Amino acid sequence: MIMYTPPVRYFVLQAAGIKKGASQPGKEIAGIITLKHVYEIAKIKSSDIIWKNKPLQSICTAIIATCHSMGIQIRKSISDEELMTFYQEREKVVAEQEAKVLAEKQAKLTRALIKNMKTTTNNMQRHVMQLRTELAIERQLISKTTAELFELTQNAEPHDPILNSFNKSSSGSKCTIL
Repeated sequence: MIMYTPPVRYFVLQAAGIKKGASQPGKEIAGIITLKHVYEIAKIKSSDIIWKNKPLQSICTAIIATCHSMGIQIRKSISDEELMTFYQEREKVVAEQEAKVLAEKQAKLTRALIKNMKTTTNNMQRHVMQLRTELAIERQLISKTTAELFELTQNAEPHDPILNSFNKSSSGSKCTIL
Protein backbone atom coordinates (compact mmCIF):
# COMPACT_ATOMS: atom_id res chain seq x y z
CA MET A 1 0.00 0.00 0.00
CA ILE A 2 1.32 3.41 -1.00
CA MET A 3 0.85 6.27 1.45
CA TYR A 4 1.07 9.83 0.18
CA THR A 5 1.57 12.99 2.15
CA PRO A 6 -1.26 15.56 2.19
CA PRO A 7 -1.57 17.87 -0.82
CA VAL A 8 0.65 20.95 -1.16
CA ARG A 9 -2.38 23.19 -0.59
CA TYR A 10 -2.87 21.66 2.85
CA PHE A 11 0.72 22.37 3.88
CA VAL A 12 0.58 25.91 2.46
CA LEU A 13 -2.60 26.70 4.39
CA GLN A 14 -1.07 25.27 7.56
CA ALA A 15 2.14 27.28 7.10
CA ALA A 16 0.16 30.47 6.45
CA GLY A 17 -2.16 29.79 9.39
CA ILE A 18 -5.34 30.30 7.37
CA LYS A 19 -8.42 28.23 6.52
CA LYS A 20 -8.75 29.04 2.82
CA GLY A 21 -6.96 30.84 0.03
CA ALA A 22 -7.86 34.16 -1.59
CA SER A 23 -11.20 34.48 -3.34
CA GLN A 24 -9.43 36.53 -6.03
CA PRO A 25 -5.83 35.32 -6.32
CA GLY A 26 -3.60 37.94 -7.90
CA LYS A 27 -5.81 40.76 -6.62
CA GLU A 28 -5.64 40.01 -2.92
CA ILE A 29 -3.24 38.35 -0.52
CA ALA A 30 -4.72 35.64 1.68
CA GLY A 31 -1.60 34.85 3.66
CA ILE A 32 2.17 35.12 3.89
CA ILE A 33 4.79 32.39 4.19
CA THR A 34 8.57 32.46 4.02
CA LEU A 35 11.00 30.67 1.74
CA LYS A 36 11.85 28.46 4.71
CA HIS A 37 8.25 27.24 4.75
CA VAL A 38 8.47 26.46 1.02
CA TYR A 39 11.70 24.52 1.57
CA GLU A 40 10.23 22.50 4.48
CA ILE A 41 7.12 21.64 2.46
CA ALA A 42 9.35 20.60 -0.47
CA LYS A 43 11.36 18.30 1.80
CA ILE A 44 8.17 16.61 3.02
CA LYS A 45 6.72 16.27 -0.51
CA SER A 46 10.00 14.89 -1.90
CA SER A 47 9.21 11.57 -0.17
CA ASP A 48 6.12 11.09 -2.38
CA ILE A 49 6.51 8.78 -5.37
CA ILE A 50 5.42 11.58 -7.71
CA TRP A 51 8.32 13.80 -6.60
CA LYS A 52 10.87 11.02 -5.86
CA ASN A 53 13.25 11.70 -8.76
CA LYS A 54 12.71 15.47 -8.97
CA PRO A 55 15.28 17.94 -7.70
CA LEU A 56 14.27 19.97 -4.63
CA GLN A 57 14.36 23.16 -6.71
CA SER A 58 11.62 21.82 -9.06
CA ILE A 59 9.48 20.88 -6.09
CA CYS A 60 9.98 24.36 -4.59
CA THR A 61 8.98 25.95 -7.91
CA ALA A 62 5.77 23.87 -8.00
CA ILE A 63 4.99 24.85 -4.40
CA ILE A 64 5.56 28.54 -5.20
CA ALA A 65 3.18 28.24 -8.17
CA THR A 66 0.56 26.69 -5.88
CA CYS A 67 1.06 29.53 -3.40
CA HIS A 68 0.48 32.13 -6.11
CA SER A 69 -2.67 30.35 -7.28
CA MET A 70 -3.99 30.51 -3.70
CA GLY A 71 -3.10 34.17 -3.14
CA ILE A 72 -0.28 33.35 -0.71
CA GLN A 73 2.65 35.77 -0.74
CA ILE A 74 6.16 34.39 -0.28
CA ARG A 75 8.87 36.45 1.42
CA LYS A 76 12.45 35.82 2.46
CA SER A 77 11.53 36.68 6.02
CA ILE A 78 8.83 38.46 7.98
CA SER A 79 8.66 39.83 11.49
CA ASP A 80 6.00 38.80 13.98
CA GLU A 81 4.69 42.37 14.15
CA GLU A 82 4.25 42.57 10.37
CA LEU A 83 2.51 39.21 10.37
CA MET A 84 0.13 40.20 13.20
CA THR A 85 -0.72 43.48 11.46
CA PHE A 86 -1.35 41.66 8.17
CA TYR A 87 -3.64 39.06 9.74
CA GLN A 88 -5.62 41.68 11.67
CA GLU A 89 -6.28 43.55 8.42
CA ARG A 90 -6.97 40.31 6.59
CA GLU A 91 -9.54 39.32 9.21
CA LYS A 92 -11.51 42.49 8.42
CA VAL A 93 -11.36 41.80 4.67
CA VAL A 94 -12.53 38.20 5.14
CA ALA A 95 -15.41 39.36 7.37
CA GLU A 96 -16.49 41.87 4.68
CA GLN A 97 -16.30 39.19 1.97
CA GLU A 98 -18.34 36.76 4.06
CA ALA A 99 -20.93 39.47 4.77
CA LYS A 100 -21.15 40.25 1.05
CA VAL A 101 -21.59 36.58 0.15
CA LEU A 102 -24.25 36.20 2.84
CA ALA A 103 -26.08 39.29 1.57
CA GLU A 104 -25.99 37.92 -2.00
CA LYS A 105 -27.36 34.56 -0.82
CA GLN A 106 -30.13 36.28 1.14
CA ALA A 107 -31.02 38.46 -1.85
CA LYS A 108 -31.17 35.39 -4.10
CA LEU A 109 -33.33 33.56 -1.57
CA THR A 110 -35.63 36.58 -1.23
CA ARG A 111 -36.02 36.82 -5.02
CA ALA A 112 -36.86 33.11 -5.21
CA LEU A 113 -39.36 33.46 -2.36
CA ILE A 114 -41.06 36.45 -3.99
CA LYS A 115 -41.26 34.62 -7.31
CA ASN A 116 -42.76 31.59 -5.57
CA MET A 117 -45.27 33.79 -3.74
CA LYS A 118 -46.30 35.50 -6.99
CA THR A 119 -46.79 32.14 -8.69
CA THR A 120 -48.84 30.86 -5.77
CA THR A 121 -50.93 34.05 -5.70
CA ASN A 122 -51.59 33.84 -9.45
CA ASN A 123 -52.61 30.19 -9.13
CA MET A 124 -54.95 31.03 -6.25
CA GLN A 125 -56.50 33.93 -8.19
CA ARG A 126 -57.11 31.66 -11.19
CA HIS A 127 -58.71 29.08 -8.92
CA VAL A 128 -60.96 31.70 -7.26
CA MET A 129 -62.06 32.98 -10.68
CA GLN A 130 -62.82 29.43 -11.77
CA LEU A 131 -64.88 28.83 -8.61
CA ARG A 132 -66.76 32.11 -9.12
CA THR A 133 -67.58 31.13 -12.70
CA GLU A 134 -68.81 27.71 -11.59
CA LEU A 135 -70.90 29.32 -8.82
CA ALA A 136 -72.46 31.78 -11.29
CA ILE A 137 -73.36 28.92 -13.61
CA GLU A 138 -74.90 26.98 -10.72
CA ARG A 139 -76.92 30.04 -9.66
CA GLN A 140 -78.24 30.44 -13.21
CA LEU A 141 -79.23 26.78 -13.31
CA ILE A 142 -80.98 27.00 -9.94
CA SER A 143 -82.79 30.17 -10.97
CA LYS A 144 -83.87 28.64 -14.26
CA THR A 145 -84.99 25.42 -12.59
CA THR A 146 -86.91 27.33 -9.91
CA ALA A 147 -88.62 29.48 -12.54
CA GLU A 148 -89.59 26.40 -14.56
CA LEU A 149 -90.90 24.68 -11.45
CA PHE A 150 -92.91 27.73 -10.44
CA GLU A 151 -94.37 27.93 -13.94
CA LEU A 152 -95.32 24.27 -13.75
CA THR A 153 -97.09 24.79 -10.43
CA GLN A 154 -99.07 27.68 -11.86
CA ASN A 155 -100.23 25.53 -14.74
CA ALA A 156 -100.73 22.39 -12.63
CA GLU A 157 -103.89 20.38 -12.53
CA PRO A 158 -105.69 20.64 -9.20
CA HIS A 159 -105.45 16.90 -8.65
CA ASP A 160 -101.55 16.73 -8.94
CA PRO A 161 -100.49 16.24 -5.29
CA ILE A 162 -96.74 16.81 -5.79
CA LEU A 163 -97.04 20.07 -7.62
CA ASN A 164 -99.84 21.26 -5.36
CA SER A 165 -97.73 20.56 -2.27
CA PHE A 166 -94.94 22.68 -3.75
CA ASN A 167 -97.42 25.40 -4.63
CA LYS A 168 -98.81 25.45 -1.07
CA SER A 169 -95.36 25.60 0.53
CA SER A 170 -94.20 28.38 -1.79
CA SER A 171 -97.37 30.46 -1.74
CA GLY A 172 -96.89 33.75 -0.03
CA SER A 173 -93.13 33.30 0.25
CA LYS A 174 -90.40 33.84 -2.22
CA CYS A 175 -87.51 31.51 -2.84
CA THR A 176 -84.24 33.38 -2.36
CA ILE A 177 -81.25 32.35 -4.40
CA LEU A 178 -77.85 33.39 -3.14
